This record gives sequence, C-alpha cells and structure tokens, in this order.
Amino acid sequence: MTIKNKHLIYLLSFLLYILLLSFVSADIGPKPSIDIHVTLNGKDVYNFSAVMLTCSKKIYLPENLIPEFNITEYDPINNCYWTPIVSSSPGWGPKCQDSICHFWYFIPKKFRVALYLPEENKTYISSIIENINFRSVFEVKLSDNGGISVEEVTPFFMTYLGNNFIKFIIALFLTLILELSIVFWFFHKKFPRKLLYTIIIVNIISVGIIWLIPFLKLSSFSLPLIFPFSSIIISSEIFVIILEWFFIYFFNKDIISIRKSLLLSVVMNLVSFLIGGWIYSSVAFYI
Repeated sequence: MTIKNKHLIYLLSFLLYILLLSFVSADIGPKPSIDIHVTLNGKDVYNFSAVMLTCSKKIYLPENLIPEFNITEYDPINNCYWTPIVSSSPGWGPKCQDSICHFWYFIPKKFRVALYLPEENKTYISSIIENINFRSVFEVKLSDNGGISVEEVTPFFMTYLGNNFIKFIIALFLTLILELSIVFWFFHKKFPRKLLYTIIIVNIISVGIIWLIPFLKLSSFSLPLIFPFSSIIISSEIFVIILEWFFIYFFNKDIISIRKSLLLSVVMNLVSFLIGGWIYSSVAFYI
C-alpha cells in the first residue's frame, strides 16, 4: 500500500468519525423564536403580560394563568378554540421585559397574541398572525380604545431569504476551501490553474442547486412532502458528485483521467459534506 493510499484511508476514517459526531449532536441547534415590541399610543409599555394563542380542538387552560388570559374563543371557520399555549403545546415562553416579549421553541405558523395591561386594566387580543421565518420580529401597537395592530418588522438578514443567503455564502466559502485543499493534496505542487477555475465554477453551480432545496419547502410544489427530506439530501449529493466529476473531466481531460476525476469528486464531496457540514453547523448556530 502506497503512502498516498494510506493517507486516503486515514482521511476516510476521520470523515466517518466526524459523521458519527454529527449524529450525536443532531439535536443541538438554535430554536425558532419571535420577538414582539409592544407600544401603547406610540409609547413603550413596560408593565404588561403576554401569551401566545393557538387554535386547538380541545380546551385546556393551565392553572397558573391570570384570569385575564382564561381565553377560549371558538373559531367556526377552523372548528377550533383559540387558547393560550402551554409547555406541552407548540410554543414556549414568553420572557417579557423592557416592552419586548420573547417567544421561542416550537412556534406555530399561525397564532394570535393576547396582552394584559394592569395599569389600563385592559386585555388585547390580536388577529391571526402568520409566521414564515425562523426568527421574526413584530411591532404590536395598542390604543386606548382597545385597538390592536400587528406589523412584521423582521430585518432582512433575519428573514428566511436573507438568513439563507448568508448561510449560502458561508457554505460556498467552506466548500471551496475544503475542496481546493483536497485538489492541492491530489496534485501537490503541480496544481493546474484550469482545474482551479473549474472547481470554483462548478461549486458555485452545485452549491446553488443544493441551496434551492430549502426554498422548495415554501413552494406550492412542496417537494419534501413528496419525498423524505433525507433521501433528497442523499440524491442531491450523488447528483453533485456526478456533476463535478463531469466538469472536472470534461474541461481537464488532458491532465486528469476519468477514473481519477471520479475519485477526486467523491473525496472532495465527502470532505465538504462531512467536515464542512460539521463546521457549518457550528457556525450556523450563531446566525
């Protein structure tokens, strides 16, 4: 066995170890959240309580609710009851201070917010709010006459589109660094510049295709509902390996064989998927 083959075995063993680590830490990560900023007649409200309401088929009111939040509003259209969310229901929290309430964990796509202002002795209940972002910010404006309006003011970088664009750039950067490192390892000092350009271009294409998958989840086509999401990821990786193999060989057949280009594509994508995925998951935790 040559030294290069031994290095390849060590590399694949390390990748397997990283894969096992990723399975162990699969449940570690950020949770969805919603922040609401509350104002009354244009001024911040500091003394208030808030709960999130969800529409349930059964009525359950926890004992620790204040009387003003004993809400059981029937919704004839959806045939359910709007009631406060408790720890066993979708949504945990909130933590309220300095005119802002923070809800987190399993946030329902559709919800309402109920607020009680003790100084005004009034309870406000919003209309149905639809949430499509992982992290959202809403402006809740109250008035003396009992009116309540809700406006989403989520910054672009926190929206689904903005957040995924930032993650796409990070994923592309990590992929290029790792895959180009593998190419350097394959060719040592005889690194062809044409191959460098090929790797960069094909990765912009392949990573872009892979990152279309999250957006399909929001489309009417709803691809993940037709196929299991894990099978889509595996199929996408196989597609990327074949795509990069084709690009590498087609544009560099004068310097690399078809067999070596396939091996290069497989190793590059294993490294970027496992090591890059592990690094990316750690970085994405803070985004």
